[in-house]
Amino acid sequence: MPAAVFRSFSSPCPDRESYANPLLNLHKPLDKINMKIQKAILFIDFIINLILGILLLAYSNKLAEYLGVPEVESSFYPNILGGVFVGIALALLIEFFNKPDGKTSGLGLLGAIAINLCGGFILIIWLLFGDLGLPMRGSILLSSLAVLLIVLSCFELFNHYKTGK
Repeated sequence: MPAAVFRSFSSPCPDRESYANPLLNLHKPLDKINMKIQKAILFIDFIINLILGILLLAYSNKLAEYLGVPEVESSFYPNILGGVFVGIALALLIEFFNKPDGKTSGLGLLGAIAINLCGGFILIIWLLFGDLGLPMRGSILLSSLAVLLIVLSCFELFNHYKTGK
């Protein structure tokens, strides 16, 4: 047997077992099917969270009465929760478009950034334009929380793109 042919058969092959046993490759079509199912579930979850978020952001007693859900005195908490739901929806959308290389993860750091930014900005909108009637300590606490969420998210985003992780 010529040396070149012998070397090609004896060289280490990382997938040598799959060539020897074709049954080891049967999982590959299932992986594609599972990936499609996972993507469909992520998209459905995105739609549900987005609808919930929009409904909570648009909360009013008239809307609550129309939907048949309990009414609340102030729409402050439903709006904050709506911002969080929109952030979760964005995280799910990021994960939906995630490439198999795993460089982005919607429910990882980028997801946390999306959730924190949405919650922080909704909180700032409420503090600026809502008639909350908060005592000074409540305004300071909520303003500090909103600024902390946004500054932390900006730092995380900068670090993510600087390091690529």
